[in-house]
Amino acid sequence: TAHADPLLLSFTWRHLAGLALRDGELAEARHGFAESLRIREELGYLVGTAPALAALADAEPEPEATRLRAEATRLFRLLGGVPSWLAHHLQPPAAAV
Repeated sequence: TAHADPLLLSFTWRHLAGLALRDGELAEARHGFAESLRIREELGYLVGTAPALAALADAEPEPEATRLRAEATRLFRLLGGVPSWLAHHLQPPAAAV
């Protein structure tokens, strides 16, 4: 079960938070992304920490979103561009015109 496997629990929190974000439930999304990040940091799961930071940035207002995205970018670079799929997600969302 997810409770027996902290990393699986982290992924579960992240996916539930993504659904909440999609549905416009920002408080729930922030909570889920923050829990996922907390677990990954506790585990020392660095390759998963940058994506968790970027995901949390999507649910946070400015300037916190920019700070989280910058931290994710720093960690992404420190890890040599891993995970590679994260590169496009680290750019700030385009402003609505």
